[in-house]
Amino acid sequence: MVNINRYFAQKRYLTLLWLIIPLVLSAFTHMWNPIGFPALHVDEGHYMRRAMQVIQGFGPQESNATYDYGYDHPYFGQIFLAAALSLVNYPNSINPTVTPESIEMLYLVPRILMGVLAVIDTFLVYMIADTRYNRKVAFVSATLFAVMPLSGLLRGIFLDSIALPFILLSILFAIYYAKSSSRVDDETPHANREVIKLRFILLLSSGIFLGLAIFTKLPTFPLIPLMIFLLLNKNIINSNRRK
Repeated sequence: MVNINRYFAQKRYLTLLWLIIPLVLSAFTHMWNPIGFPALHVDEGHYMRRAMQVIQGFGPQESNATYDYGYDHPYFGQIFLAAALSLVNYPNSINPTVTPESIEMLYLVPRILMGVLAVIDTFLVYMIADTRYNRKVAFVSATLFAVMPLSGLLRGIFLDSIALPFILLSILFAIYYAKSSSRVDDETPHANREVIKLRFILLLSSGIFLGLAIFTKLPTFPLIPLMIFLLLNKNIINSNRRK
């Protein structure tokens, strides 16, 4: 009995280690030296200006007098960024002054926020691959996502960095819905009320997060066919897969 308990304890520790390694790599990749690399892009200034406008109570719509293109993306990006920065009393908590060091600090906080979102993205990639395939695939996928050079784009204050967690959450809930649908059809042909309610919540959650992603950056809408495929594919989960 002691050996069995030790075996399961070691298995839990190994599973936890497989999750911690890509998360640590992602935190180092996306949060180390956030001001030094990459160089500040002009678009980051646009999104920060719009977020500051929301924080100051002027609303998400930018005036044409401020910028030639007052509307080029939906509003959720600046609303989310403003809400997240307001939680740390930004920018008053930094006590900004007209110095280069103070300007760097003004960009440091939102870039750290983008790094935190990238770590969350890594966790979601792990969960999606683990649910869809197995833990080995999840470990490899999350590790590659954490260290691949292309993920350096997630270090910047861009709408893509904000929209990606919502896209991954939508995919994850869609896979959970397909998993629950497969089990219901195989085990309980006449699903009870609790199972139907759970499936409805999963379906609604997937749609809400996809809607938030589209409301952050409109080109996300081509993912709708992918969501439909995931929701309708009842054989997406192999219930006999090896853990």
